[in-house]
Amino acid sequence: MNPTFKQMLIGALALLTLGASLNPTRLLAEELRYVSDVMYIPLRRGPSNQQDIVLNGLVSGTALTFLREETDTARIKWSQVRTAEGVTGWARSQHLLSEPTAALKIEALDVQKSQLQQELDSLNQQLARARDLESENQRLHENYQLLQTRADFLQAENDQLKRSDRYNQWIYGGGLLVCGVFLSFFLQGLGRRRRQTDWR
Repeated sequence: MNPTFKQMLIGALALLTLGASLNPTRLLAEELRYVSDVMYIPLRRGPSNQQDIVLNGLVSGTALTFLREETDTARIKWSQVRTAEGVTGWARSQHLLSEPTAALKIEALDVQKSQLQQELDSLNQQLARARDLESENQRLHENYQLLQTRADFLQAENDQLKRSDRYNQWIYGGGLLVCGVFLSFFLQGLGRRRRQTDWR
């Protein structure tokens, strides 16, 4: 290996090692931090940082009734407010918003989402019941059609039996009539023979 190239390679490795030792965090995975959106503010007796604190630790999102606003000698705007518990005091206007915080909005949206989900579940249940009723109605209709077909078949069979009975009755009646005629002729012939025998 060329001595000059070998020296250059050793120098490059030395520079890499030195750079890693000077900034070791570059070699580690970067760890993130986030700013908290939760904030606590004090409520003071008057519109100044020198005034006593009447209520400490009002958390972000606390609803306050706005009464009026003043500016102190340092040109900082202060708002006089009243808590839901009836405590009146002053807070820096920059810490107050005219609409709910994002966390409260998200909470309200979560509640609305939960209500909508319940309504959707209820509608899905009603839809499932409607489908079940439709299936049951279809099944009953099919059963009715089968029963109607069966009734029509039985009616036709009954009509055929009635016609067959009528036919048989005609046959039996005709047979009896013929037998009666033959019997009548036979009895008449028998009576004549007896009379002829009696005359002799």
